[in-house]
Amino acid sequence: MADRSGRFAGCFTVHDSVSELVQQVANEPSVGLYFVQQHVHKAVPGLLSVKVSILPPSLHLNILSI
Repeated sequence: MADRSGRFAGCFTVHDSVSELVQQVANEPSVGLYFVQQHVHKAVPGLLSVKVSILPPSLHLNILSI
């Protein structure tokens, strides 16, 4: 690792501050919730179409099992 007390000490300070900022922003809960919301928006339409296609055979099986 480079010497942090030399002429680049200010650069290391800025680097450390920016790294910490990026880490905090990337790990913020609202960012995680955004990705969950994005996944739900992509997955739900497909799940609904599967549900619609499964419903009639399921009802038919329920009638036969009575």
